[in-house]
Amino acid sequence: MQAESADGTIISCNYRHHPRFSTDCKLSAGLHYVFIRFASERSYSKVYELRTAIRLFLDYAVEYESQNPKVLHHTSFLQISAEVFYGYDLFIKRNRGPKGLATRLKSALIVIAKNHNEGLPLLALPALDHQKYKSFEPLTEACFNQVTSALKVHIDLLYEKIDFRRVVDLAKPHSCEEVLAHENGLHTWTPEIDRSLKTLIVNAHPFVVTHEEFVETYRKGKRPAGTVLTLTPLDRGSMIKIASLTEAQPSCLIPLAPSLTVI
Repeated sequence: MQAESADGTIISCNYRHHPRFSTDCKLSAGLHYVFIRFASERSYSKVYELRTAIRLFLDYAVEYESQNPKVLHHTSFLQISAEVFYGYDLFIKRNRGPKGLATRLKSALIVIAKNHNEGLPLLALPALDHQKYKSFEPLTEACFNQVTSALKVHIDLLYEKIDFRRVVDLAKPHSCEEVLAHENGLHTWTPEIDRSLKTLIVNAHPFVVTHEEFVETYRKGKRPAGTVLTLTPLDRGSMIKIASLTEAQPSCLIPLAPSLTVI
């Protein structure tokens, strides 16, 4: 197939032989329409530039699609976005292509859409020569695999946390009697983690307290005989277990119970 420029030069549409060009592809059909319309209104030199720009755009599409899943492939004319055009311009520069070709293609796309009311959408494309922008190249296969592996590990951990929360929700909290039964041998008692956490949650016990708050609470628990204690059995058990650490190590982290610390 050929097109005739405004000055009568016959120019072949050789981009139609490109492996990426397909008459069934709306993107290819849109580019071909722009070329035919543009050729009839411009001199042969401008038409040659546009033809080269289209061939390079198809080269860019091949590279882009080889590095991305099929759902991200460019199959529609409307998919020529600002991001796509930035990538196209970088592709030309990286391969040391002729200067200004991306701008030439952009101008043709806009002019033909404005001057011919035949259904070609008017694209919002960026100014390439005067605007600074960052490159967002597709990830390499090795990098993509690393990101995928890291995300899978993170997601698996999230599922484990969700499953553990279900276990805690179904757990039976300790009663005061159970805790008091172990008061004399607290250092040998190993409570179940899920039941301990459920007990803390049910009793609205803080999961993190400052060292100052802990010391103040401990001192309240050492009132003279005959005074009324305001501490719960669970509080008393925690105080007894770590009483020797309260004032000796004021800057350390002291575990009170699963997920409960003094800071």
